[in-house]
Amino acid sequence: MILTSDGLSPDGGTDMFDVMRGAMRYHRSQARNPNLLPPGRTLAMTTIDAANAFGIADEVGSLEVGKRGDIILIDLAKPHLQPATMPLHQMLMYANAGDVDTVVSGGQVVMEHRVVPNERDILELAQGHCQIMLDRSGLRSTLALDADFWADTYDRPVRDGLNHHQK
Repeated sequence: MILTSDGLSPDGGTDMFDVMRGAMRYHRSQARNPNLLPPGRTLAMTTIDAANAFGIADEVGSLEVGKRGDIILIDLAKPHLQPATMPLHQMLMYANAGDVDTVVSGGQVVMEHRVVPNERDILELAQGHCQIMLDRSGLRSTLALDADFWADTYDRPVRDGLNHHQK
């Protein structure tokens, strides 16, 4: 089993800390076993297991000589991560994407102290590609807010057993 995120869905995002916590909570509650999917196993599912599943474990997924050297540094000096008595557990249980201070990818620092060089250019490029994807896929119309968007959720009709916004 691997853990990944496919992007910004209506009720999710790309924060892998949130994805890991969600997986742990879901599986623990479904099995009624608080010991299921411990933090170390969960972290392995997002790193080396995912790399194996995608056939790139010889390049990424663990810190080893000859691999790309992708790593993140977490700023643990934040109130929600203190006192740092069990840093790995605390990182998996309480950290979020905003706690990532530095990112090294392929041995190159791509973000340092939360500063990404050319961030505005990168965001504009991503937005442009998003617009192209929406046009090519014909999904642009799905982004419009329904007339009853601000209505009480209990008053929304269900259509054909689907969520009101799934058409």
